[in-house]
Amino acid sequence: MENSLFQIQRTCEECSFLCVQFFLKGKHVPIEYLEKDKLKLSIVLDKAALKELNAQLEPLHLKLVEAKPSFNIENIKASLEIWLYQPEVSIEYTCAKYLCKSFKRTYKVIRDFFEKETETTISEYCIWHKIDRAKKMLEDPQKSIQEIAKELNYNTIGLFNRQFKRKTGVTPKAFRASFLAQK
Repeated sequence: MENSLFQIQRTCEECSFLCVQFFLKGKHVPIEYLEKDKLKLSIVLDKAALKELNAQLEPLHLKLVEAKPSFNIENIKASLEIWLYQPEVSIEYTCAKYLCKSFKRTYKVIRDFFEKETETTISEYCIWHKIDRAKKMLEDPQKSIQEIAKELNYNTIGLFNRQFKRKTGVTPKAFRASFLAQK
């Protein structure tokens, strides 16, 4: 579970959010915010910790359930950035599986929505995002092109060079040289 956002499910209308706040503070669980029926913790809970907390909340007729992130274009892009730049996430999940897991929807629904809203594919968006980040990184002459490719999670320098040239018309080396010449 990579979420710290939870929804409070009440089985009794008399239960209040103050109960949850008081209970969690007593357990030294840091709360980032509490509003309406949503609670964001300052820490990430694993499934075992959530199960233990819920067992302790049960006598209060309260339960925490993992909240689904809102299904909108900004959240999809944010999820794509997590997938693109956090190697532990991109190693464990394909892009499609990560998005489906994050939004609890089929990839077709996510893909169609994304393409309708952005007029581009998820794959093209990811490539452009990486190329834009690469351009900024290439402005630093201290960082090698190999290091940049690795930091952007490219498996090979060749793939990085081909995608960069296809999108910009120049190689990363030529882009850097041009940028440094203008300085």
